[in-house]
Amino acid sequence: MNIDRYLHGCATFTNEGRTYAIVAGGYSTKQAGAVLSSVEFLDLNSEGAGWAEGPSMPRDLEEFTLLTSPEEDGVIAVGGRSGSTFSPAIFKMTCTGSLNCQWTELEQKLDLGRSAPVAYLIPDELTNCE
Repeated sequence: MNIDRYLHGCATFTNEGRTYAIVAGGYSTKQAGAVLSSVEFLDLNSEGAGWAEGPSMPRDLEEFTLLTSPEEDGVIAVGGRSGSTFSPAIFKMTCTGSLNCQWTELEQKLDLGRSAPVAYLIPDELTNCE
């Protein structure tokens, strides 16, 4: 990666038939000891590809969960910590075109902000309670 980070999120997504790894947010000891909003992508289909800068998250965030979106064209960030505040927000990054990616804050929120939450997607076929 181009920036040292820990307590960051990591996931994969697809864009125009290519698979990318994404790292986002976290904490950097070399960036003035700062919580980060920066994002980096790695093209997993190109041998020798380097990390490229992606669109910054809406806020500095660490200790959150990052997972592939249901459509697999982006990722979802759940919970985490921004400074001393535990975030109830859920952010979604969606990509169109050639890595034209953008973050939005979803209307859904956690009831309580959480640090280091566990989150995963439940397939629709498992949510039918008939």
